[in-house]
Amino acid sequence: MNKIYLTLGKTIPLLSTFFAVSMLISPVANAGLVFFNDRAAFELASGLSGITEDFESANLGDWEIADIGEIASGLNVSASYGDVVALSSDYYGSQTVGATEFNASTILSFDAGVQAIGLDLFSFEISDIFDISIFGVGDSELDSTVSTSTTYLDYFWSSSFFGVISDDALITKIDFSSPLEHGIDNITYGNVVGVVDVPEPSSVFLLLSAMIAFGMSRKKV
Repeated sequence: MNKIYLTLGKTIPLLSTFFAVSMLISPVANAGLVFFNDRAAFELASGLSGITEDFESANLGDWEIADIGEIASGLNVSASYGDVVALSSDYYGSQTVGATEFNASTILSFDAGVQAIGLDLFSFEISDIFDISIFGVGDSELDSTVSTSTTYLDYFWSSSFFGVISDDALITKIDFSSPLEHGIDNITYGNVVGVVDVPEPSSVFLLLSAMIAFGMSRKKV
C-alpha cells in the first residue's frame, strides 16, 4: 500500500508560486475600474457596441480645423488650456478632436456620468504616451496612474484603443494628457448592459492551485 502526502512545507511554496503567476497575468484593474486596449473585448464586457460619436458630421475639408464644443448628448470636450478643435481626416486618417496646444490635456466630460467609455487615441508622431486621469462625481479622482501608448500605423501618425469600465462609481470626466499633438475619435460610452461574466485569469489560477493542493494532500491507496 503506497501513500503519497503533500506536507505543509511543500503546499505553501506551491500555492505561493501559483498565486505569483496569477498576479502577473491578471487584467489591469484599480479601484473598481477595468481597462481595455482592444475594442472587441471592451464591447463584449460592457455590452455596448457601435460608435456614439465619430465627428464625421463636422464636414471638414482637407486639413481644415474647426472649433467644437458639445459633440453629442451629455458629452463635452474641453482642454486644460487653449481651445479644442476638430481636425479633418487628413491629420490622422479620420476626423478627430483634440487640444490645440502642446502639453495641453483633452478632457471628456459626461453630464450624467457613465459606467463605460471606449475610444481611439491618435498621435501625430510615430509613438506617443498618454497619461490618463479618471474622475467621478464631484471631481473625485478615481484613478490617476493609467497610461497607454500609441502604436505606429501610417507614415506619421499612430493610434491605440483605450477603454474603461467602472463597476463602482460613475465616471464623469477623463483627462488625456500628452506632450505631443493628439486627437480622440470613435467614442463609445454609456451604462453597462448585458455584461458577459468571464472569470479573470487570476481567479482561475487561484482556484486551480487550491484544487491541486487539495488533491495532492489527500492520500492515495
